[in-house]
Amino acid sequence: MTKTLLALICVIVLRADGASHRNYLPGTVWRVSHELGSRQYEYEINDETPAYVYISRSSKEIRVTPKTKVMFAIEGKSLYIIDENGKSQKTSYLRKVKLQPPPPPVF
Repeated sequence: MTKTLLALICVIVLRADGASHRNYLPGTVWRVSHELGSRQYEYEINDETPAYVYISRSSKEIRVTPKTKVMFAIEGKSLYIIDENGKSQKTSYLRKVKLQPPPPPVF
C-alpha cells in the first residue's frame, strides 16, 4: 500500500514539475553525510537490485531520511531525488559503486 501510494505521488509530482521525461528508479537512502563547517551534503542511494550505490552531492540539504524509499533519476552529471515533500531535487552525480556480494559462510 505504501509503495503504491509513493509511486502515485511521484507520478503526480513528476507531471506537475515538468520532469516526466526523467526515468525515475526506486531506491533506498543508505546514508546522508554532512561535515561540520562544510556546505556540502553527500547522499548515498542504493538501487533496488541491490547491486549499486549511487553517490551524489548538493550544497543544500534535501529532506530525505536514511533507510527510507525514494525515487531517483540520473541525467548526465546530475542525480535527481524525489524528497519527502514529493519535490524533485537536483544534486551533482559523483559516482556509482558496485556492491560486493557477501563472502560465503564458513562451515
